[in-house]
Amino acid sequence: MRHDLPGLLLFSVTLIAAAPAAAQFQATVAAAEAQAHQELTSGAVHDGAVRLVELLRDAPGDDAAVADSFVGPSQLLGFAIASLMTWPDRGRLGEILKPDEYPTDKLLIAVMQAGSGMQNLALPARKTLEDLAKLDHLAVRVTALYILGGPYYYRGMPPQKPSVAEMVLSYPELEFSRCLIEMPVYYTLDKIAKTGDVDRYLFEDVIYWGGRKEFVLQASPGLARAAEALPSMHSRDLNDEVAERWADALSTEANPRARYTIVSMLAKTCGTPERRARVRAGLKALADMPPASPDVLRARMLLAEHARADHDPRTLLGLVQGLLRLGVLPCTAERSMYEAVMQTAQHATRYFTRLGWHAMAIQAHEALAAKFPDTVLAEAELKQADAIRADGLKASLDLIAGEMDAPLRNGDLDTLRDRYRDIIENTAHGPLRSILREQLEKIERDATKSDGATGF
Repeated sequence: MRHDLPGLLLFSVTLIAAAPAAAQFQATVAAAEAQAHQELTSGAVHDGAVRLVELLRDAPGDDAAVADSFVGPSQLLGFAIASLMTWPDRGRLGEILKPDEYPTDKLLIAVMQAGSGMQNLALPARKTLEDLAKLDHLAVRVTALYILGGPYYYRGMPPQKPSVAEMVLSYPELEFSRCLIEMPVYYTLDKIAKTGDVDRYLFEDVIYWGGRKEFVLQASPGLARAAEALPSMHSRDLNDEVAERWADALSTEANPRARYTIVSMLAKTCGTPERRARVRAGLKALADMPPASPDVLRARMLLAEHARADHDPRTLLGLVQGLLRLGVLPCTAERSMYEAVMQTAQHATRYFTRLGWHAMAIQAHEALAAKFPDTVLAEAELKQADAIRADGLKASLDLIAGEMDAPLRNGDLDTLRDRYRDIIENTAHGPLRSILREQLEKIERDATKSDGATGF
């Protein structure tokens, strides 16, 4: 079930010159968001969430640019609801929402229902969003259009093309519009990574101008910069040299929005150790900047992903600890940064546990718990830390067994071999290595017997 609110998230308001109404509202956002963050990180989750709801209610409705100011509060609120609150606290929050009185409350409910993963909630929410997309409250209107037009919730459904058209024609200056153009490119890169299909035009699913390159590049400075190294914008021409040129561009590109696009494309295209090695210097140069904009934060998280993939546990732990020391986070349109940082930490704890780096696993679990004390997240993280402290080997074997269950049931011997061998070859934990070798040998013996019994 998805509870995050990426449709409400937009790029840092500093990237767009705000109209007077938006600028005036933004002046109140930073202080309220900082106070809410302090409450959420000190156990007062309900108070912080209520503060954010009330802040959104105060948004003026006569300026579409005000939607930019929804970004930080909405992202933080979505994270609190999805990852920090108990069910009773969610119920208490629901009791204060007044959708008939506040259009922002109605929008919040619709987005939560759209992302619930339950069709009986998502489809009625689509109708609500269509109604909200016709409101005179411009901030609510463009946010609803963005959600309907993006590829996250209602991809391929009838409202998508009209919503995208209205956004990019009526509000071309907003980052919402730029994100609607760029996000399908990320999804296409995802498909390529998953299927291995290297014959895809990267703009094939871009609705704006039917994906015609000259218009797409005019609308997106990030894609235009990417096209300098990949003029065809076709996956068959995407190689290690292109990826390295993208990474090198991060240190010379002045526009943080363009840098974010490039990092997002690198995140989808660095599946080999060789390519990760070639982009590391460019990513690190960006990641070493102060985290005042989302591209810097995205680079730090991507370096953490690469450290996991390349078995560099100490670098991984340092990156995770640094991310968890940050306060209010800069925002993006296509992902919840708070959720993304949490997931980066949780991926790290699983990696440390899987490879038998138990002290590091405990440190990462406890750092995440300390960030959000007295929450359901902290409770779960401390429970896992205690289990590792009590019996690290058992914790590792239990985690690995869970991860191997699906390929084992499906008879996917290649996946099992790859996963077992990756751990065996990279763990420094002798007993864990020995047990996994025995398990893999048994699986292969059983597979050989099964093949023989069926005559293959």
